[in-house]
Amino acid sequence: MLLASACGFAQQAPPVTAASLQQLLNQDRLLEFSDQLGAAANLSTEEHLYFLGMLAFHVGRFEDAVKPLVAAVNTHNSSLTPN
Repeated sequence: MLLASACGFAQQAPPVTAASLQQLLNQDRLLEFSDQLGAAANLSTEEHLYFLGMLAFHVGRFEDAVKPLVAAVNTHNSSLTPN
C-alpha cells in the first residue's frame, strides 16, 4: 500500500451515494454516515435534507430533525412517487 501511495496508485474511495448512506444509516454506523454525508456531492437537495434530518433523529436531536425531514418530502419540483 505504501508503494502504491508513493506511486500515485492509491485506491480512490467509491463515490458517496444515497444508497450507501442509507445502508450506513440502517446499520447504525452513525460516525461513518456523518463523515460520508459531509463528502456527498451528488445528492439532490431533497436527499440531503432527508439525511440531515435522519442524522438529527438518530442522535436524539428531534427538534432539529423535523424541519429538514418535512422540507425533504414537501418538494415543489418533483415527486417522491411516480405519477
